[in-house]
Amino acid sequence: MSDKLKNRKKKKEKKVLSVEEKRKLAIRKCIGLIVALAVVSVLIATIEVAIIPTGSMAPTISPPSIVTGIRTNGHEINRFDVVCIKMSDSQALQTSVNPELPLCKRVIALGGEKVEIKDGKIFINDSPTPLDEPYLPADYVPNGNFGPFYVPEGQLFLMGDNRDNSYDSRYLDDHFFNQKDVTSVVFLVADKTIANNRIKPHSICNKTGIDKI
Repeated sequence: MSDKLKNRKKKKEKKVLSVEEKRKLAIRKCIGLIVALAVVSVLIATIEVAIIPTGSMAPTISPPSIVTGIRTNGHEINRFDVVCIKMSDSQALQTSVNPELPLCKRVIALGGEKVEIKDGKIFINDSPTPLDEPYLPADYVPNGNFGPFYVPEGQLFLMGDNRDNSYDSRYLDDHFFNQKDVTSVVFLVADKTIANNRIKPHSICNKTGIDKI
Protein backbone atom coordinates (compact mmCIF):
# COMPACT_ATOMS: atom_id res chain seq x y z
CA MET A 1 0.00 0.00 0.00
CA SER A 2 1.40 3.44 -0.95
CA ASP A 3 2.12 6.12 1.62
CA LYS A 4 -0.67 8.31 0.21
CA LEU A 5 -3.26 5.56 0.70
CA LYS A 6 -1.99 4.91 4.23
CA ASN A 7 -2.29 8.58 5.13
CA ARG A 8 -5.83 8.73 3.73
CA LYS A 9 -6.79 5.65 5.71
CA LYS A 10 -5.38 7.16 8.93
CA LYS A 11 -7.35 10.35 8.39
CA LYS A 12 -10.56 8.38 7.91
CA GLU A 13 -9.85 6.31 11.01
CA LYS A 14 -9.14 9.43 13.06
CA LYS A 15 -11.41 9.49 16.04
CA VAL A 16 -14.15 12.10 15.96
CA LEU A 17 -14.45 13.88 19.30
CA SER A 18 -17.79 13.68 20.98
CA VAL A 19 -19.54 16.80 22.27
CA GLU A 20 -18.54 15.88 25.83
CA GLU A 21 -14.88 15.44 24.86
CA LYS A 22 -14.86 18.78 23.04
CA ARG A 23 -16.33 20.42 26.11
CA LYS A 24 -13.62 18.93 28.36
CA LEU A 25 -10.89 20.00 25.93
CA ALA A 26 -12.25 23.57 25.87
CA ILE A 27 -12.33 23.64 29.69
CA ARG A 28 -8.70 22.48 29.89
CA LYS A 29 -7.64 25.19 27.46
CA CYS A 30 -9.51 27.84 29.46
CA ILE A 31 -7.91 26.67 32.71
CA GLY A 32 -4.46 26.80 31.09
CA LEU A 33 -5.10 30.35 29.87
CA ILE A 34 -6.33 31.48 33.29
CA VAL A 35 -3.25 30.00 35.00
CA ALA A 36 -0.94 31.68 32.47
CA LEU A 37 -2.63 35.04 32.99
CA ALA A 38 -2.41 34.63 36.77
CA VAL A 39 1.33 33.91 36.57
CA VAL A 40 1.90 36.95 34.35
CA SER A 41 -0.11 39.14 36.73
CA VAL A 42 1.95 37.97 39.72
CA LEU A 43 5.22 38.63 37.85
CA ILE A 44 4.11 42.13 36.85
CA ALA A 45 3.12 42.86 40.45
CA THR A 46 6.40 41.58 41.96
CA ILE A 47 9.09 42.06 39.29
CA GLU A 48 10.38 45.22 37.63
CA VAL A 49 12.54 45.14 34.50
CA ALA A 50 14.36 48.30 33.49
CA ILE A 51 16.99 49.35 30.95
CA ILE A 52 19.93 51.27 32.41
CA PRO A 53 21.49 53.34 29.62
CA THR A 54 24.16 55.22 31.61
CA GLY A 55 27.43 54.22 33.25
CA SER A 56 26.85 55.79 36.69
CA MET A 57 26.68 52.33 38.29
CA ALA A 58 29.69 50.84 36.47
CA PRO A 59 31.33 48.41 36.91
CA THR A 60 28.39 46.84 38.78
CA ILE A 61 26.02 47.71 35.95
CA SER A 62 27.64 48.48 32.61
CA PRO A 63 25.63 50.34 29.96
CA PRO A 64 23.48 49.31 28.31
CA SER A 65 22.13 46.75 30.75
CA ILE A 66 18.77 45.28 31.65
CA VAL A 67 18.16 44.95 35.38
CA THR A 68 15.53 42.92 37.17
CA GLY A 69 14.33 43.90 40.62
CA ILE A 70 11.85 42.85 43.28
CA ARG A 71 9.19 45.52 43.78
CA THR A 72 9.31 46.88 47.32
CA ASN A 73 6.73 49.69 47.51
CA GLY A 74 9.27 51.60 49.59
CA HIS A 75 9.74 48.89 52.22
CA GLU A 76 12.58 46.52 53.14
CA ILE A 77 15.42 48.75 52.00
CA ASN A 78 18.92 48.05 53.35
CA ARG A 79 22.31 49.67 53.07
CA PHE A 80 24.22 48.56 49.95
CA ASP A 81 21.01 47.59 48.11
CA VAL A 82 21.02 48.61 44.46
CA VAL A 83 17.64 50.18 43.85
CA CYS A 84 15.56 51.57 41.03
CA ILE A 85 13.87 54.75 42.14
CA LYS A 86 11.54 57.26 40.55
CA MET A 87 12.84 60.81 40.74
CA SER A 88 10.67 63.72 41.77
CA ASP A 89 10.04 66.40 39.15
CA SER A 90 12.47 68.79 40.84
CA GLN A 91 15.20 66.13 40.95
CA ALA A 92 14.64 65.32 37.29
CA LEU A 93 15.04 69.00 36.40
CA GLN A 94 18.35 69.12 38.27
CA THR A 95 19.65 66.07 36.41
CA SER A 96 18.03 66.83 33.02
CA VAL A 97 16.75 63.25 33.04
CA ASN A 98 13.31 62.09 31.91
CA PRO A 99 11.38 61.62 35.20
CA GLU A 100 9.61 58.62 33.67
CA LEU A 101 12.92 56.75 33.46
CA PRO A 102 14.06 54.82 36.56
CA LEU A 103 17.21 55.97 38.32
CA CYS A 104 19.49 53.16 39.48
CA LYS A 105 21.77 53.86 42.49
CA ARG A 106 23.18 52.20 45.60
CA VAL A 107 21.80 52.85 49.09
CA ILE A 108 24.56 54.35 51.24
CA ALA A 109 22.73 55.85 54.24
CA LEU A 110 19.26 55.29 55.67
CA GLY A 111 16.79 57.58 57.40
CA GLY A 112 17.96 58.72 60.83
CA GLU A 113 21.66 58.23 60.05
CA LYS A 114 24.48 60.74 59.84
CA VAL A 115 26.55 60.53 56.67
CA GLU A 116 29.87 62.20 55.97
CA ILE A 117 32.43 61.81 53.19
CA LYS A 118 36.07 62.54 53.96
CA ASP A 119 38.56 62.33 51.10
CA GLY A 120 36.12 60.11 49.22
CA LYS A 121 35.62 57.67 52.10
CA ILE A 122 32.16 57.33 53.64
CA PHE A 123 31.53 57.40 57.38
CA ILE A 124 28.17 56.60 58.99
CA ASN A 125 27.17 57.87 62.44
CA ASP A 126 30.70 59.09 63.26
CA SER A 127 32.14 55.60 62.91
CA PRO A 128 35.97 55.62 62.96
CA THR A 129 35.93 53.06 60.15
CA PRO A 130 34.76 53.99 56.65
CA LEU A 131 32.33 51.80 54.73
CA ASP A 132 33.91 48.83 52.98
CA GLU A 133 32.97 49.21 49.31
CA PRO A 134 34.44 46.35 47.23
CA TYR A 135 32.09 47.15 44.34
CA LEU A 136 33.85 50.40 43.38
CA PRO A 137 35.94 50.56 40.16
CA ALA A 138 39.41 49.11 40.60
CA ASP A 139 41.05 52.33 39.41
CA TYR A 140 38.94 54.63 41.59
CA VAL A 141 40.95 57.07 43.69
CA PRO A 142 38.85 58.27 46.67
CA ASN A 143 38.40 62.01 46.64
CA GLY A 144 36.06 64.78 47.75
CA ASN A 145 34.32 65.81 50.95
CA PHE A 146 30.64 66.01 51.80
CA GLY A 147 28.62 66.77 54.88
CA PRO A 148 28.12 65.85 57.54
CA PHE A 149 24.36 65.60 56.98
CA TYR A 150 21.58 63.82 58.83
CA VAL A 151 19.32 61.77 56.59
CA PRO A 152 15.66 62.53 57.47
CA GLU A 153 13.42 59.61 58.43
CA GLY A 154 11.87 58.04 55.37
CA GLN A 155 14.66 59.36 53.14
CA LEU A 156 17.71 57.70 51.55
CA PHE A 157 21.20 58.87 50.62
CA LEU A 158 22.08 57.25 47.28
CA MET A 159 25.29 57.14 45.25
CA GLY A 160 26.43 55.57 42.01
CA ASP A 161 29.28 53.05 42.08
CA ASN A 162 31.04 55.05 39.37
CA ARG A 163 31.74 57.87 41.81
CA ASP A 164 33.49 60.18 39.34
CA ASN A 165 30.63 59.92 36.84
CA SER A 166 27.43 59.78 38.86
CA TYR A 167 24.89 62.51 39.53
CA ASP A 168 23.50 61.40 42.88
CA SER A 169 22.68 62.57 46.43
CA ARG A 170 25.92 64.52 46.65
CA TYR A 171 24.78 66.98 44.00
CA LEU A 172 21.02 67.29 44.53
CA ASP A 173 19.79 70.44 46.25
CA ASP A 174 18.14 68.46 49.06
CA HIS A 175 20.60 65.51 48.85
CA PHE A 176 18.00 62.86 49.67
CA PHE A 177 15.51 60.55 47.94
CA ASN A 178 12.13 59.57 49.34
CA GLN A 179 12.16 55.89 50.28
CA LYS A 180 8.56 55.59 49.07
CA ASP A 181 9.80 56.38 45.55
CA VAL A 182 11.91 53.21 45.44
CA THR A 183 10.26 50.91 42.90
CA SER A 184 12.46 47.82 43.27
CA VAL A 185 15.64 46.29 44.69
CA VAL A 186 17.81 44.95 41.87
CA PHE A 187 18.89 41.30 42.07
CA LEU A 188 19.82 40.40 38.49
CA VAL A 189 21.84 42.26 35.88
CA ALA A 190 21.90 41.30 32.21
CA ASP A 191 24.45 42.94 29.93
CA LYS A 192 23.44 43.47 26.34
CA THR A 193 26.21 42.22 24.09
CA ILE A 194 26.09 44.52 21.08
CA ALA A 195 28.16 42.21 18.86
CA ASN A 196 25.65 39.37 18.74
CA ASN A 197 22.61 41.31 20.02
CA ARG A 198 22.00 38.80 22.81
CA ILE A 199 21.12 39.32 26.44
CA LYS A 200 23.62 37.72 28.79
CA PRO A 201 22.61 37.36 32.48
CA HIS A 202 25.81 37.43 34.50
CA SER A 203 25.41 38.64 38.04
CA ILE A 204 23.27 38.98 41.15
CA CYS A 205 23.35 42.10 43.33
CA ASN A 206 23.78 41.61 47.05
CA LYS A 207 24.49 43.79 50.08
CA THR A 208 28.22 44.12 49.37
CA GLY A 209 28.44 44.08 45.61
CA ILE A 210 28.14 41.41 42.96
CA ASP A 211 28.14 37.63 43.01
CA LYS A 212 29.07 36.22 39.61
CA ILE A 213 26.89 33.46 38.17
